[in-house]
Amino acid sequence: MKVIFKKLIGTIILSSLAVSVSVSPAQAVEYSKPSSSLVSTSWLKDNLSNPKLVLLAVSNEDGTYERGHIEGARKIIWKSELANLGATSNKNGIISKSAFTTVAQKLGVSADSVVVLYGEKSQLQSSWGFWVFKLYGAKNIYLLDGGLPEWIADSGATTLTVPAKVKAGNFKATNQNIALRAQITEVIAAVNSTSARKPVIVDNRAVEGYLGQSASTGLGNASANGHIASAKNVPTSSLQNADGTYKSRSEIRAAFAAAGVDGKRPTILYCGTGLLASAAWFSLTQILGYKNVKNYDGSWFEYAAVADAPKELKG
Repeated sequence: MKVIFKKLIGTIILSSLAVSVSVSPAQAVEYSKPSSSLVSTSWLKDNLSNPKLVLLAVSNEDGTYERGHIEGARKIIWKSELANLGATSNKNGIISKSAFTTVAQKLGVSADSVVVLYGEKSQLQSSWGFWVFKLYGAKNIYLLDGGLPEWIADSGATTLTVPAKVKAGNFKATNQNIALRAQITEVIAAVNSTSARKPVIVDNRAVEGYLGQSASTGLGNASANGHIASAKNVPTSSLQNADGTYKSRSEIRAAFAAAGVDGKRPTILYCGTGLLASAAWFSLTQILGYKNVKNYDGSWFEYAAVADAPKELKG
């Protein structure tokens, strides 16, 4: 009887241990939530298998994605799925609310997805993508610092395998958050304002464009050489390292402070077409945490074509 009892107790203990260590696959791995909107290559490596991760390669050149991308990355085309270059007579614009909902759902984006965007070469299109996601109300959106070049430099693997078609997500775009996007009427009003609290307008083009030595933009030449009246110049190149990663908070803060941007007044950013400005917008809002910052995506290409818009032109 004692032997049977001991065997019974042993069986119960073993069964209890088996129950206590039994975990589901979802419980077996804990994924970390990013501490900021800018994620590192090491964080991405640790979280690639997260079932909630939607990794998006923002494609700007045909064939780049097909020649190699991060495993699991889904392709989103900047020109047609984030921008809308025929939105106005001046060619600038972003994708519509309904079209963006369709694109996001097709890519498997849901309300609880962890979306990470990365650029294939330039990181400008991915920062634009981040801004558009935010503009349409997305919550868990992140940017891979340095994009694909940084991933490869950090010995990250790439693949030619295109992910299988995914189940449609349930993300629904909200109306545009007008606190993030400036229109030309608002820019002109800011230029003409005499208020001490008037917005600071910042030109994020290279100094040659700001000084009117070049009229080139991503949409072709602007109709005038110069810049928006009263605008200060903070080139986006001064906010990023040579490898495309963002500079430190102190360096970014100093670059903007030199132009009078300290987060105390509203700020409107622009460039040639809104791309450079979207990276500057990311720097101010996501790295420095400044509020009341808008990207004027019509930018100099649109503004220069308006005859009575206040400008400072070359000679």
